Amino acid sequence: MKRWDRFVLIMVVGGSVLLSGCWDYVEVESLNFVMGVGIDSVEPEFSLIVESIQVLKGGPQAELVPIVATAQGSTFFQAARNLINPLGERLFWAHALVFIVSEEVARDGLLPAIDFVFRDVDVRTSLWLLITKGCSPLDVFQTDPQLSDSVSTHLGTMIDARARNPVFFAQRFWEVDRALAQSGLSLSAPTIQIIRQEDKKIAIIEGTALFTNDIMVGWIDGIESRNFSILMGERVAGPIVVDVDVMKEKGPISFQVKDNRVRTKPRIEKGRLEIEIEVRLQLELAELGRLRIDFTQPSIIHDLEAQVSRTMEAQFTSLIRRLQVDFNTDSLGLGALVKRTYPQVWREIGENWSELYGTVPVSVRVVSHIIASGVRSKLLPVRD
Repeated sequence: MKRWDRFVLIMVVGGSVLLSGCWDYVEVESLNFVMGVGIDSVEPEFSLIVESIQVLKGGPQAELVPIVATAQGSTFFQAARNLINPLGERLFWAHALVFIVSEEVARDGLLPAIDFVFRDVDVRTSLWLLITKGCSPLDVFQTDPQLSDSVSTHLGTMIDARARNPVFFAQRFWEVDRALAQSGLSLSAPTIQIIRQEDKKIAIIEGTALFTNDIMVGWIDGIESRNFSILMGERVAGPIVVDVDVMKEKGPISFQVKDNRVRTKPRIEKGRLEIEIEVRLQLELAELGRLRIDFTQPSIIHDLEAQVSRTMEAQFTSLIRRLQVDFNTDSLGLGALVKRTYPQVWREIGENWSELYGTVPVSVRVVSHIIASGVRSKLLPVRD
């Protein structure tokens, strides 16, 4: 090895030894890990609520304690910094799961409340946006979490399990950013309510808030939110309950969605814009209740499939009319689809889409297939 090569090797090795180490090392016990954020008001000043997790011990004996703190300030940033005094520790935002905004703030406009999330380098846009209904963010953080260390974790667990009980439509902040910026698409966000069970107050997520731009204009309920999720292309595995009339047997039947697909297609017919939606459902019988229906007969299955399709077509059509007429909000993104399919047409109608949207004919066709009847297709035997 040449002398110059040896010198370079010594410098590299020596430099790596001298420069190693954690110059910005911070003890975990000195941090408060923010799990949930709430905005109760924006004017006359920001009212900020934070649920954080404090680590009391290190190593395998670590103890996690949820802490709820509030602060006020003329801006979100100032209110967040004002939290350092009562907590006495630095806030660490990267693990935050939920961002809760009060109904009052949402109806006045979301942008002042959420601008900080998009600008601060420490906050991840994987955060879930939620809107309160009939309560405040502080009320939510003061509820009793079920099977979780904190209310924020409880809410995050419910959102992760939404496919099994799709009674709301969830959006992360990067999706919120897209909905606010993209023409022909309106924002939606799940809603939080508080229920009482004996002496406990429990936060649940049910229903979806609808927006025009950043202003909330109304709600849809849990069943409408399930249908909304299907129309948005979300995979759901929740229940569908249909009142049927087969072979003189009348009553409700429960099905579980095994698969769902949606195809939305804009068309120009004789110079008129129309939108066709086709929904395909694969269903499994979940419960017959008191009905005595023999699923071994193909004719009965075909009859049931037709009844399910008619019922779901009526529900989807009703939801779309509510979005068009009652709220005038394009939460399904029909305008964005028209823009992609017919860009020339969109250049002509895009500026007036909010006026035209409610008049566009939207037809829905549902094709249902019952692919299974649980572990048995015959009736349960009942002795005389």
